[in-house]
Amino acid sequence: AFLHDDLKQHYRGRNGDHSTAWLDATRLARKEPYDDNFHGTHCHGTVTASSSRETVGVAPEADWVSCKFLSGAGGGNYNDCVKCYQFMLAPTDKSGNANSDRRPHVVSNSYGGGRPTAALERALDALYAAGVEMVFAAGNS
Repeated sequence: AFLHDDLKQHYRGRNGDHSTAWLDATRLARKEPYDDNFHGTHCHGTVTASSSRETVGVAPEADWVSCKFLSGAGGGNYNDCVKCYQFMLAPTDKSGNANSDRRPHVVSNSYGGGRPTAALERALDALYAAGVEMVFAAGNS
């Protein structure tokens, strides 16, 4: 995703420091962004893609960060989702320092699932209380 021509110019970690721009909350815990399902790339493109040919996304000047908690097959769990929300609330640098000044203004979500856990609800409440706009795709099952 972060190397895609229409996305890389607005990726917060484009300078090579992915620490406050990317978290892989899956068991793989990769240090650089990747998208083994391509759904995340599609979603980022819908929002932030831009190119010299034309503007593609709805917010082409916005910088983006990402957190992966779903596998390439699309499965995941709410515990890893909570890790992503905690990261979004206060992204952590290479030294392990959380920095709430680096939190995004908007968190876009595109996943389905059952009833949220209490931990997930607390994480969502914390983001809301911090003034982060939460956007969810409708229709994911």
